[in-house]
Amino acid sequence: MGRMGSVRKRKSRRLERKSKVATVKRCRKKVDVSMENGDHFNLEQGNSKCKENAVKACKKQKTQKRKVSISSDDTADSNVSEDEWEEVDFVDQTNYEANPDGTIEVTVEVSKPVETEESKWMKFIRQQVNRKIRERQINCHKMHLLCYIAHLRTWARALTRHEALTSLCLSLIPEGYITAAKHEFDVAIAERFMKWFRSMFQVTKRKYISRDGFCDSQIKRLEDLIGERAYEDDKDLASLLFLCLLSLKQCTRLCLSCQPIKQKVTVSMLHSEHTETFAEKNINNDDNSIVWEEKLYEVTKKVQMNTDDCSEKSSIKKYEETKKPYVKKSKRIEKSNSEHVASTNKNKMDSRRNYWVEYWDHNNARWICMDPWCGTVDMPESLEANATVPMHYVVCIDNNMGMRDVTARYASKFLSAETRRLRVDASWWTDTLKVS
Repeated sequence: MGRMGSVRKRKSRRLERKSKVATVKRCRKKVDVSMENGDHFNLEQGNSKCKENAVKACKKQKTQKRKVSISSDDTADSNVSEDEWEEVDFVDQTNYEANPDGTIEVTVEVSKPVETEESKWMKFIRQQVNRKIRERQINCHKMHLLCYIAHLRTWARALTRHEALTSLCLSLIPEGYITAAKHEFDVAIAERFMKWFRSMFQVTKRKYISRDGFCDSQIKRLEDLIGERAYEDDKDLASLLFLCLLSLKQCTRLCLSCQPIKQKVTVSMLHSEHTETFAEKNINNDDNSIVWEEKLYEVTKKVQMNTDDCSEKSSIKKYEETKKPYVKKSKRIEKSNSEHVASTNKNKMDSRRNYWVEYWDHNNARWICMDPWCGTVDMPESLEANATVPMHYVVCIDNNMGMRDVTARYASKFLSAETRRLRVDASWWTDTLKVS
């Protein structure tokens, strides 16, 4: 019986030890879980402390589970509430700066107006009218260029055909330049010749007016200028230099910087007031037809009343009497306008030069420009500086009536888009110069 009791005691002790070991393991596991959640425990030896710590860990774990369940419910509710609300892009309000002058700018989006049938027709008519205006402006530009070509050709032909002019110029040139030109007429000789030419011909204030015809009267005027050794404008000076070089048996060119009217239509031309008012009257006035019918009736009534011969004679006399003072007044107005235009053109010509001369250098095989207005030789940049702005058409004609466009030689902005927009279609321009 004693042995059996001892065996039982040993077994009970072993069971107690095993239970203690199991509880310790459980405590360690629970302590690890609590350590992960942020709670740190210090294990001490002894069964009582392990039990107390295990109980505390279990209580904390239960409270944490409750908190987690509550927080999960809250997150679910928050997710539901977030689903109910729309997402809004918040603008950073710190970037806004107040205006220094204290003004406030407000942008309001206005709905587009609805196009009616009348507005569509007005837009279509305006587009067609603007297209016709552009075509007319381009045609006027081309016609002005043709007038420049005709003027230059007619003037060069008149200078070359009248040998009296070249003989008069040759009589003024010293013998040294005549003999030098027979052998070699290089840039150095051309510069000395230019100095003599500018000292020979001086500007005059006297008006040499040409009368009765174009060519003959202009030739007579040039003869008077050569006799007086004077000139009025840049055209006279370039023509005299052209004649002097012809008398020296040099191949020469007469150059002209053309200034035609613009081919691009301005905004004021497209949106003129009379076209807009005419369109508005035709659209807005509903009684136009009635007004026109009344006017037509009045006109026909007047015509019927003037069928008698006496009334016709009296009306003719009255018309002639009223016409005479009007004609006189119109002539006075035209005369004053022409004088005003002539004075403005003279002022413009005093400051700008659009005519000059070129001659062919046989040694260097190139054309050399001579500017009688400034007295320079082989300096094309000075020509552009003193010519009328913009320089976009430079046409020259030689003594054999050969015409060519030499704008690229003198215009520094010839390849720019600005100059290209001012010029007409290249194919039309080249074909025109070939035909002329």
